[in-house]
Amino acid sequence: MSEIEKVFSKLRNLRQYKDKSDEELKIIAKEQVERQDILGKLNFCLTDEEKEFATCLLERYLEEATIESFSDKDILRQLIDTEILIERIKKQINKDYNTANPYISDKLLETLQDLNKQVIEFKTLLGFINKDKEEGNLAEHLDILKKKAIQYYQENAGCNIVRCPYCQEHFMLLMNVKDLEAKKQKWFKRTLLYNKSLFDMYHKKELTLEKMADIFGVSNFYIEYIYETVYLPEIESEKNVSENK
Repeated sequence: MSEIEKVFSKLRNLRQYKDKSDEELKIIAKEQVERQDILGKLNFCLTDEEKEFATCLLERYLEEATIESFSDKDILRQLIDTEILIERIKKQINKDYNTANPYISDKLLETLQDLNKQVIEFKTLLGFINKDKEEGNLAEHLDILKKKAIQYYQENAGCNIVRCPYCQEHFMLLMNVKDLEAKKQKWFKRTLLYNKSLFDMYHKKELTLEKMADIFGVSNFYIEYIYETVYLPEIESEKNVSENK
């Protein structure tokens, strides 16, 4: 049995697909297998957060264009891998920037610029963008980023570091948040767009797949993916916890 046939059989047993024809389910199964094939061959997708990020990128790109050929799929994998590396570098830059003495490494900026150029090349090959226009926007964006970093350092470097007039030791002035009330946000699970109450309604057939996609502003595939990989395991875990009490 092929992988598409296995996925088709699995989908046929799910309630949300009971009204789909075999032809429709075969198309959905083929699309899911192709997506998983791309995600499964990524080189730099290691953490759960990166897997979620890669899934969102893949979904976004597949909405923009139809990727059919083997070479295009390989380019798309390289594109997503490169964007994962870019996100890692951005996180490191933000980490370095949010210190008592913020700075941005020239080496990291050079690497970021090189990777962004690779992204432009990949997107151009896939027909997503106009290369000349995008390169101009990238150079302008990096120049603005550098100027902002220098200005922030000049105006704010060490502004929360204070020297004690008695012992001459340094200490930090931190914001007092005692009057702030913490509220649990209901629209994200880690970096995933997610709302359990709405998925409960979807699970109970109170909302259709199309309506869920419209509410979240995403594709049907995204809703299906989150339903199967996040929501179902979550309610199964809650069920086990309840039974063990």
